[in-house]
Amino acid sequence: SVLEALGKVKNPEEFEKVKALIREIVRESYNRLRNRELTLDELAFKVFLSKNIEEYVKTVPQHVRAAKMLKEVGLDVRKGDIVMFVKVRSKYGVKPVQLAKISEIDVNKYVESIESTFEQLLDALNIEFKEIMGISKLEAFF
Repeated sequence: SVLEALGKVKNPEEFEKVKALIREIVRESYNRLRNRELTLDELAFKVFLSKNIEEYVKTVPQHVRAAKMLKEVGLDVRKGDIVMFVKVRSKYGVKPVQLAKISEIDVNKYVESIESTFEQLLDALNIEFKEIMGISKLEAFF
């Protein structure tokens, strides 16, 4: 893993090798996502349903929206269940894994997720996310 590799660094040369490895891991994740080479299970968010669906009144979190969709097609969903959903391009923005197709995935939402996941690590290593993705600083202005 990335953390194990960082923990073994003993000198500046090893540090640069680990930085290159991290760049490659992030780039590979990005490319697999862009090319839709990931499965719905790999993309799924898994969230515990802490209340029954009907108890969510003021705000309806994404996992509850997905649970409601499952209920609409006749599946039993209740407090204590784990809801697996993916982010899709639709009015609701999510769909339960059981009802989704890989072609519906909102790639941009997942890119944002990758960026936020790696952001602190990349900042600490003085690596720009957009540079890894092949977007130069100049292109970012347009």
